[in-house]
Amino acid sequence: MVNQVILEGQLAADPVFDCDDLGRERACFKVITREHWAGLTGLLTKERHMVTVTGSFVDYARMNLRRGYFVRVEGGLQNTMWPARGGGQRNSTQIVVSDHVGSVRLDPNKEQAQELGIRAFGRRHRGEQRPENKVEEISIERLERALVYVAYVMTIHGPACAPILDRLEKEIELRRKQQDVVERAKKILEAHSIEPEPDGIKRFLSGS
Repeated sequence: MVNQVILEGQLAADPVFDCDDLGRERACFKVITREHWAGLTGLLTKERHMVTVTGSFVDYARMNLRRGYFVRVEGGLQNTMWPARGGGQRNSTQIVVSDHVGSVRLDPNKEQAQELGIRAFGRRHRGEQRPENKVEEISIERLERALVYVAYVMTIHGPACAPILDRLEKEIELRRKQQDVVERAKKILEAHSIEPEPDGIKRFLSGS
């Protein structure tokens, strides 16, 4: 008899850390494995799977797993039942990973997409300190390369990278608009023979 589950998907949220009834630390998180439009309602439905990890994987989750990251989880199914308030039984199913059964790791096929897409925007997560030095602004050219790569990943692995693709497209569009505004401002200065420096605008305002 074999009880083995393999999931490849995207973290729905940052892991939550607590202790079980025996005082052992654990990390819990949900993995999204599929998104689809539900029937006539037109609502986007996400298939989420609860994962609980213990042992050394708790430290791994604390150091590496963040909302939106792609992971590969191998573990065993565990069903839990408890009495409901109004009578009857309630149950839940989760994937359990421990040092003895299963593993958790970032999906190597999508690590580059994460690096280009999520981290390119300098996103910080809970517990991470603000960097002391100013983050270098990402060029439009680099954002466009990231956009192409994320689009390529989506053709292979499906729509899981769609939020990253949307964010890249919006950022590129915003940067282009900003560039257009700056160019328009320069043309206005050139039309009035004004040098783009403090002394040039002072001479223009004084009429000299």
